[in-house]
Amino acid sequence: MMSVIIVSCIRGRLPSQKFNSMRKVLLASNGPHFSEKAFVADLLSLFTPIEEISTRAWAEREIYLSEAKSPSNPGRYNAMVTPYMLKVFEAWDDPLVELIVSKKSAQIGWSQTELICLFKALVHDKRSALLAFPRDGSNKKFYVEQILPMIQSNPIILKELAYHLNKQSYKHLAFKHSFLACANAATVGDLKSTPVPITA
Repeated sequence: MMSVIIVSCIRGRLPSQKFNSMRKVLLASNGPHFSEKAFVADLLSLFTPIEEISTRAWAEREIYLSEAKSPSNPGRYNAMVTPYMLKVFEAWDDPLVELIVSKKSAQIGWSQTELICLFKALVHDKRSALLAFPRDGSNKKFYVEQILPMIQSNPIILKELAYHLNKQSYKHLAFKHSFLACANAATVGDLKSTPVPITA
């Protein structure tokens, strides 16, 4: 009954993303592992203002690169190692930019930059995203080779997962307040009914 009352009170007063997140919190409160303390903490977290911070500043404060993925520059992320990507960060943060297009070579840090932008949106801004791949199997390969190492080396991302990494799917990565869908663009079933504010 309490869930119904709270949902009735907040409907129309929150952005749809936050309303849906709150609805999930309330639904979880009806489960067998209900904890009043966790419920209240999750509920209050939805009203915490999101810190205004640029993607570059967030990455340099929060992101660490593993030695396996960045043997020449492991440790805390430094945007000046790839200064030509600074414009990508600026474009990503600009609300007037709707599309970012790049003509590039391989091995220049593009995937790393793309993932930093996506994880900042997913974890910090609590906005869902869709990664579309041209061929079947490309999404799983990218998940294993790029996404997993980034998650495993960054506690800021790990702690925001909705449930343990071993139980996550390479097609749908669930966070507490958002999700990342890795879809095969050639498969209609992967793309339909996946409303997201960000597509990459």
